[in-house]
Amino acid sequence: MVMKKIFLIILLGILAPTLGARAFSLSPLKYIFSVERGESTVITVTLNNYESGVIALEPAVVGMKTDKAGRPVYDSTAEVIGWVKSDWNFINLKEGQGQKVHFLVTVPAGAYPGDYYLGVGAKRVAGVGAVSIGEQLLTVVNLKVAGTAREDLVVKKFEVSGKFFEKNKKFNLEIENKGNVEMPISAVLKISDWRGRIILEQPVAVGNKILPLASRVASTDFVIARSEATRQSIVPGLYQVDLTVDYGLTKQKITAVENFWYVPTWTLGVLVGVIILVGLIIFIKNRKNFGY
Repeated sequence: MVMKKIFLIILLGILAPTLGARAFSLSPLKYIFSVERGESTVITVTLNNYESGVIALEPAVVGMKTDKAGRPVYDSTAEVIGWVKSDWNFINLKEGQGQKVHFLVTVPAGAYPGDYYLGVGAKRVAGVGAVSIGEQLLTVVNLKVAGTAREDLVVKKFEVSGKFFEKNKKFNLEIENKGNVEMPISAVLKISDWRGRIILEQPVAVGNKILPLASRVASTDFVIARSEATRQSIVPGLYQVDLTVDYGLTKQKITAVENFWYVPTWTLGVLVGVIILVGLIIFIKNRKNFGY
């Protein structure tokens, strides 16, 4: 659901920087196709001019992917761009006029099975001597190339930052979808003490879905304090952090484990005091042994 909202935001915001004037619109906003390798499908888009006067439009085709924060971005190198051909090169739309345009998508016979994302639509043509501001509107197309679905997620990085004496710990992670389909994901972090008691359990914001061959980074903070789970103060010692990621329609799990030490600054004073006390005891004992 979140990914759908994000893509709609692209259409209504990022991909249409001057939508405040609402020069033109297109429909539908999203297509989902299942296509066999070696076959073709036609995407039909309706363009409408709501501007007073004539506007000149030309085809627009972009690849889409997500960055490591899960935000959709353009992908000018996406192979799926080469699969698309439009049946038009240029149109003039009069005020109040609408027109249907078509894009032919041909999936190569050797294409890798899985989900592909692209945007097709129109962009304004700059006038002679003018600078184009890149105003465009796109229909998001989710192309599902038939084949065996492979769900494969890996944890590329999981680490704890924060020195021994710091109360603030930060857990950083990076996961990667090495499969060929879009997958739902969720993650939970658990911290246990040396006795195995869970002192903290909380979800990690990794988004709801991850696209094929995409990576996702996330981080979460933890402040050493009284445990709400055990109702006990967190004492100095070694702690274990377990990351569990649920992914895919088959509800698979992948885990990663890290450890960290918590040594508050007051323990240094105790340690120094103990060392001094032991030293005094040894010194006094030696004095007695030597008859002083």
